[in-house]
Amino acid sequence: MILLHPSSRAGVPALETISKAVDALPNKSGEDQAKRAVLEIALERAKASTEAGIPEKAASLLADIEAAMEVSSATMARQATTDSPHIAAIKPVPVTVDNPYLDALAAWGNKMLAKPENPWARATPTTVVMKGLTTREVGEEIRNCVWLYANPASPLRGNGELLKRLLRRCHAFIDAANLDRDPAAKAKTAVYDQFATEAGFSGLIEFISLYPGLLLPSQRTEWDSGLQAAFDKIWSEAKGANNWNLNIETARMVAVLHFGYYHKKQEVIDKVLRHVDVTISKMKPDGAFPYNGDSNPSCNYHGAIVGSLSKIYDISGHQPIAKALAATQWKGPVMGRTDEFWTSPFHKTFRWNYERGTENANQLVLALSRNPYANFLRGKSGGPYRDSISWYRGDLPSKPMPDHYTIIDRNVEGPRAWYGRFNYAATYHSKSPTENITGGHETLMGCMTVDDPNGRVNSILVNAAPRVKVAKQDLKDAKGIPQSTAWAQLSAGLKGVYLTGRHYSASAATYSLTTTRAWAYQGKMTDWQSRQVWLGLPDRIIGLLSTVPTKEGAQAFEINTVLRLISGGTAGAVLCKKLVKTGENRYRYGELDIIVHQSNFAAITEELLPYRRKHYPASELTFRARPGVHETPKTYTASTRFQCVVEVRPIWAEGEAKLAASHENHLLKLHALLHGKRWHILFNAGDKATTVQLPANSGPDIRRSLRVSDLHQGLPNKVLRRSVTLAPQQEAVLIESADPIDHLPGWPSFEAMVGHKESP
Repeated sequence: MILLHPSSRAGVPALETISKAVDALPNKSGEDQAKRAVLEIALERAKASTEAGIPEKAASLLADIEAAMEVSSATMARQATTDSPHIAAIKPVPVTVDNPYLDALAAWGNKMLAKPENPWARATPTTVVMKGLTTREVGEEIRNCVWLYANPASPLRGNGELLKRLLRRCHAFIDAANLDRDPAAKAKTAVYDQFATEAGFSGLIEFISLYPGLLLPSQRTEWDSGLQAAFDKIWSEAKGANNWNLNIETARMVAVLHFGYYHKKQEVIDKVLRHVDVTISKMKPDGAFPYNGDSNPSCNYHGAIVGSLSKIYDISGHQPIAKALAATQWKGPVMGRTDEFWTSPFHKTFRWNYERGTENANQLVLALSRNPYANFLRGKSGGPYRDSISWYRGDLPSKPMPDHYTIIDRNVEGPRAWYGRFNYAATYHSKSPTENITGGHETLMGCMTVDDPNGRVNSILVNAAPRVKVAKQDLKDAKGIPQSTAWAQLSAGLKGVYLTGRHYSASAATYSLTTTRAWAYQGKMTDWQSRQVWLGLPDRIIGLLSTVPTKEGAQAFEINTVLRLISGGTAGAVLCKKLVKTGENRYRYGELDIIVHQSNFAAITEELLPYRRKHYPASELTFRARPGVHETPKTYTASTRFQCVVEVRPIWAEGEAKLAASHENHLLKLHALLHGKRWHILFNAGDKATTVQLPANSGPDIRRSLRVSDLHQGLPNKVLRRSVTLAPQQEAVLIESADPIDHLPGWPSFEAMVGHKESP
């Protein structure tokens, strides 16, 4: 026992004396290393407490260290025997040789240990240690370090230096939780960010459950207090979760479930599993989860939900999760070789970016489904993802992704096509009428080129849509948050139809335009409507975009149709491109050419606009009905039509398309002639049925077939009549082609195209 004079207990003499005693401790065995690591970190925190003006905390730690000197290393370092399922960190690893995830996590741990790390300061009511969302990173580091320190398959198991890194992070999380509930605390740490909570508190509970002896008495008191504060906060939120913010709520549920098992509270466990069941029920037909509510999925956040569900399954064994995760196997293959983000929900189109690759299945999904396409997209290289280590299987089949195809993507309800390095996709998903607060789509159609061989995005048409200025300037709400009240650009009341062939798609839609609230949610409904018709081909997309008033006397300061293009910076491409004019009504943006075939707008301008990072602006081709700055709005008659016909294609596309389009009353027509084939798309945008005369046969040897949406699944039929009657919001496509494949019905899904049956 080290005897200290009471007056010296929290001061420098005490620290120096105890520090020398700790330095003299044996440090050979793993148990000795563990004891020494605990006491060295306690000394660090005693010093940090003194520097932070908390001498009483320093005194308690020094007294604990003094007492712990007499406790055997084996007693302190002993791993607790537990059969509780919430300790996924010690889950057995079936494949320990050539497991890329195990190797990657070990490499991550060694890299961390190779970098010197200074002692961490102690957070106070006016200071933070983990700034901003570094709590997410620290939380993941806690989970990773717990696994590396505890799992029998870890090459760093029992490493004393690793334990020190782990304890610094754990204590910082506990400090933040205790300070968060302190009314006097002015500086808050973001440990309750959903992803920080998911990882950090889950790792803390694993650690305290496995190694209670590695906490000194005063530390255990702080941990008990901090964990209780964290549970009280996130449990109160979890009880009110309504399965709307799916990724946020499900991430927090991971930590909630850990607390449920830790405290042996069945009520908590049951709530998490009920939430899981409802979340699973919202899955799209091709295996994607909505961003929120029943909206479209968004790249990055579908993967976040799958990751959270995988963690919940790992510790609960809840069987509905296994079935649901197996169904997510198709999400990646349906998206294709590289994720796009223009079909992401509402105004956040420009925020969720994916540089290359796709949100494909994790190792749990692959183990459950054995999907060869998902396994191919995942690739052979692993990452430092501890949750994949135990699920990795080296014998899974792999099959390269197909190419040159058009399918229906049932996750976003629209056509999706991949032809070499060119990709397009459209979404016609309409939100639930009960979800009034969410915004609609910013665009229905987009396209991009990607690089070979890695699939990195190159040039992206991220927006092709109308934009109407209905107020003089944007306003802010009571909290100072900008409200996009000036420009209406989100869809509301969307009604869309689409048909696909083996190598084409024809789609059309009407929707009202609404302003945006808080950059994401539906704002004010306007008196303007968008009507669009799109033809998708293997090497181009062709669109008729028309903006019309919904009543007599509709007003607007300005009416635009916008083609927005992005590339560099957070958009993911190597270089940022700039839109340039290459000829009369012709423009080029990197690897995309834009041809304007028709326009009744007063002007067409090329713009550079800020896009997230200063040196990577977006380019816009802007069709302007009323150029300039106007102090007052203009009033329009109900018969007003502002429309354009545009073609967007990769620079390697061959052949010049001949196009004709019209918008008569509520009937939109788009005609295209290319490579000796003709497509005639007819769309009734009105609320009454209309009869349309079909174009005459272009030649005796040309086969014709007619497809009508919502009629016998839109299957092609021989044209035996001269007219077709279209119901409201119905579309007809007349195809004239000598190639038999153009008269075949399209693939209803990726799964149908590759001939796979659903997994049991």
